[in-house]
Amino acid sequence: MNPSTVSASAAMAEDKPSRPWRRVALCGLALAAIGVALGSWVAALVPASAALEAPTTPVAAPSPDFTNPLESVRLVRQDGAPLLHTALRGKTVLLNFAFTACSTTCPGTTQQLRQLQQAVAAHSPHIELVTVSVDPLSDTPETLKRYAQAQGVDFKQWHWLTGEPAQVQRLIQHFGALQGDSRKPEDHLTSLFLIDGFGRVIGRLSGAPVNLERTQRELLEVDRSISARARLAQA
Repeated sequence: MNPSTVSASAAMAEDKPSRPWRRVALCGLALAAIGVALGSWVAALVPASAALEAPTTPVAAPSPDFTNPLESVRLVRQDGAPLLHTALRGKTVLLNFAFTACSTTCPGTTQQLRQLQQAVAAHSPHIELVTVSVDPLSDTPETLKRYAQAQGVDFKQWHWLTGEPAQVQRLIQHFGALQGDSRKPEDHLTSLFLIDGFGRVIGRLSGAPVNLERTQRELLEVDRSISARARLAQA
């Protein structure tokens, strides 16, 4: 609208009765026109190919000489069967260390992990819990089974492992599961170790107490992203 039109409209407004509805309509049309113009301007700035979400960074598979720490040792499950090297491939694993004679942190951590197991099982069948005894001389498969059953553990997605002391010690050293140079079971760390579907240790979380909300979130996120790619690569 040019200045002369504005002046003419103003003069007519002085001679005729006010019509508020017409003014409202004109304002609405003007705002709509401005909105269309702004939309076109923004569209010109944003490339048509721009994604709504940032693409997920691809996660490279391990090198050919990579060895999953759980596959580098020979361990036995609570039912006496050996843990197969293929059992956890493509799975998201949460690993911790414990021993059945522990009367301080282990029972509480086990109960919290039991709650976590029930929560994540409703979201994914690919998440496994692994508990390794730091007292293999005392914790036979039968001892582990009795202890876990007393704690209400579901063995479907939870492996309780023991083995020859030399084999267990290799895993303990890999994870630094005992404080310093200690060989005493009671000096084990309460940390939880997050392992992705490629078998890589990618995180360490608190285990005494377990932060259930954060741990569940981390497990599900890794399982939906990295471990899902591992499963595709291994298919």
